[in-house]
Amino acid sequence: MTKEDTRPVFINLLRINLPITGIVSILHRISGFILFFSFPFLVWLLDRSLGSESSYLSLLEDINSNLLIKVGFSIVFMLLVYHLLAGIKKLLGEFFGIGETLSSTKITSWSTIVIFFFILFLFIGVFWF
Repeated sequence: MTKEDTRPVFINLLRINLPITGIVSILHRISGFILFFSFPFLVWLLDRSLGSESSYLSLLEDINSNLLIKVGFSIVFMLLVYHLLAGIKKLLGEFFGIGETLSSTKITSWSTIVIFFFILFLFIGVFWF
């Protein structure tokens, strides 16, 4: 006799109670995916900043006056910060064994979230006001 398979076929991520480590991991993948597709925007910003002194100054003026560019730059910057923090957490676990146990993994995951929000609020305070 075989047991009936009761595993769900369609997994709704909004209904599953993921641990904080799973949330950090999924957000790390999503941030990397979005950063990959934001590469042309970053190259455009770099091209405008390195063209000449006047193009750099006009880029700064555009960032300060154009809301779309400012929001785009802010989102890409914060995605980069989160991806970097989650990547450092992952590398610490892979190379140094930090976060091998369940309790230390929770601590490093919460630390990643707390540091990210600290940098986020610092960035908002400096860049937007």
